[in-house]
Amino acid sequence: MRENRVINSLSTVLSLLIVIGVFTFAHVCGDMGGMAAPCHTTRSFAVVLASLTAVISLFFFFPVDKRITSVFVIARPILAFLIVLLPDVIAPVCKMHTMHCYVYTRPLLVIAGSILTALALYGLVSYIWKEREIKRGQEHEALL
Repeated sequence: MRENRVINSLSTVLSLLIVIGVFTFAHVCGDMGGMAAPCHTTRSFAVVLASLTAVISLFFFFPVDKRITSVFVIARPILAFLIVLLPDVIAPVCKMHTMHCYVYTRPLLVIAGSILTALALYGLVSYIWKEREIKRGQEHEALL
């Protein structure tokens, strides 16, 4: 139980780091003479995905229906993996290697998203393992 609190706390903090980071130290490119930079879309998607991940991680601190918990346990690794894919596949950042979004935003999303994915997958495996143990315990009690 304690390890789940640690995972959820780390997921929440890391998600909030992404949201704060894309507006501060890992900000996207500024005004490009009236053109919309492609990295602005990346920032928008990153904020939405990281916010959803943080909210889902916060939900685990409160007692929630088992079906909702099951959906959240499955949704969190998917959202985290989408954060990893975001700067290269879904909404690519600028391709110039000297642009701020390529140098700072892209690595932030990939590294933080990878850590979030690992934490979420560990939480998923832990949840499945716990449910399996509960089911085995109930079957064992039924046999007695």
